[in-house]
Amino acid sequence: MSQFQWAAQRSIAERIRPVEQQEITSRWQSLQWFTQEGSPMVWYSFAATSGYHLYASPGHDPQTNEELRPVADQATRNSIIKAFQTQLEAAAKQASLEADENAKTLAKEKQAHDDAMRAAAEQERKNHAIAADEAAAEEIHRFVYPSAGESKHHLSIVVLSADGSADQSISPKYAEMLRSSGLKCDGPIFTPEFTSSQGFQRLISNSREGVQTFRPENYVSYLLVVKESSPAQSHQTIAGTDMIVSDTNWTVDLIAVEDARTVRSWTISERGTGFSDAESAKLAITRAEQHLARLAPDIQAASM
Repeated sequence: MSQFQWAAQRSIAERIRPVEQQEITSRWQSLQWFTQEGSPMVWYSFAATSGYHLYASPGHDPQTNEELRPVADQATRNSIIKAFQTQLEAAAKQASLEADENAKTLAKEKQAHDDAMRAAAEQERKNHAIAADEAAAEEIHRFVYPSAGESKHHLSIVVLSADGSADQSISPKYAEMLRSSGLKCDGPIFTPEFTSSQGFQRLISNSREGVQTFRPENYVSYLLVVKESSPAQSHQTIAGTDMIVSDTNWTVDLIAVEDARTVRSWTISERGTGFSDAESAKLAITRAEQHLARLAPDIQAASM
């Protein structure tokens, strides 16, 4: 029931039962304070501790039993509204101050946590680097395949599968394919012990930090790193037939081993369509391999 309807039915209700006071303080911003004739539609009480309380009918304050006073004119209304606005501003200011304090506290706690995490991560990184260098110093000859010989190679290919591990079984195939396309390229030179090490990961991430005892540049000038991905598969209706579509995306990085610098990068994106997951994935990979072979002239030029 609206404030106006409540006031209109007040006289009828008073004849039936005592008036139950309806406090409307929370609606002070949207109240209709006067009738069209200018009669009050809001009554109030005031206490120093709790401020103004507004009601929709005359009577007594249910808490203090104080007789309610009508909001008889605009001056009284404006005074009450100003008091409420002051309370809102004070509450907003207090909330802002508390939020600022909370933010400062959280920022300090986060800074302390981040500092501790960075220190721990840095220490862990140093520990791993030391351990990797010590392992390389002890097992340096196990990092290079004996078939690589003692002479330095120009370019060697490393194929990384979707999980980031070196796929030693496919690298010789890709090396032969690229050689057939005119690229001076050798298969795997480094053993899985090196290609799974942190030193190798730092190398292909353009960092020589930690690669100190074992010097891969003594064995090869360039690494061609092919990073494969698992085909993403979806369904597609072609000519009324439900087909499986496989999309594969590879990245190919030519890295100068001497300074761990990426000389050039290529992206290979190919699609295969078939009646089964295996058929579409095989076609997508075949097309990606053919794309890689077509890059041979560009790779050769970039590695000169």
